[in-house]
Amino acid sequence: MIVTARLFGTLRRFGSPGSPGLWRGEVPEGSSVRDIVRAIGAEEREVAAAALDGGLVSLDTTVAPGATLTLVTPVGGG
Repeated sequence: MIVTARLFGTLRRFGSPGSPGLWRGEVPEGSSVRDIVRAIGAEEREVAAAALDGGLVSLDTTVAPGATLTLVTPVGGG
């Protein structure tokens, strides 16, 4: 299935060529958010929050075909 992921923060580096902050790829049917994070090349610890079609979800949530996944990194400051 084809999934689109919008990437924020340091995850933008995993964007597709010519599309910083956007990754589009094929993953097996029934993949979880966690599976897609790995497919992108990121580590789970880099993801502070995930949303599917605008709603917050856990990394164990199954992603439906054609869904838009948003991944956000932790924010630090001082």
